[in-house]
Amino acid sequence: MAVVTNGTAVLGLGDIGALAGKPVMEGKGVLFKRFGDVDVFDIEVNSHDPDDVIKVCQLLEPTFGGINLEDIKAPECFYIEETLKKTMQIPVFHDDQHGTAIISGAALLNALEVANKKNRPGTGGDQWRWRRGDCLRRALRSPGRKTRKHHVVRYQGSGFTTDVPRE
Repeated sequence: MAVVTNGTAVLGLGDIGALAGKPVMEGKGVLFKRFGDVDVFDIEVNSHDPDDVIKVCQLLEPTFGGINLEDIKAPECFYIEETLKKTMQIPVFHDDQHGTAIISGAALLNALEVANKKNRPGTGGDQWRWRRGDCLRRALRSPGRKTRKHHVVRYQGSGFTTDVPRE
């Protein structure tokens, strides 16, 4: 597995650069090994150009079984991920989107179970931050929930309720 970053959105610190993001990528490698017995190589791409990140990943495809994009700022992260998914034969995911959505979905399922509301309409909120919001919204509608209404609360500002059709 390759954990790839360009250091443009590291742990809320912002654009600290690829080299400064290396300890975070190494930490991600430890988590992969500890919890999944997956070997990881951290790849720090010293470029702000999304096409450079894409090219590096594409060139490394024969070496890795998957690409974990990590700490890449929006909106570039969307472009990078979508391009790689279309052009590569190995799994590609952006941790800041999918990891947050998976954990939030698991928390929601657990809360519904604890409240004896499993597979019944529940409520779920999120921080409607750009990288995480849409992926989280999609994930919340899928794990066994019959309702398609979600009350979305922005971390700053008012909330709204929306109907979300199943894809």
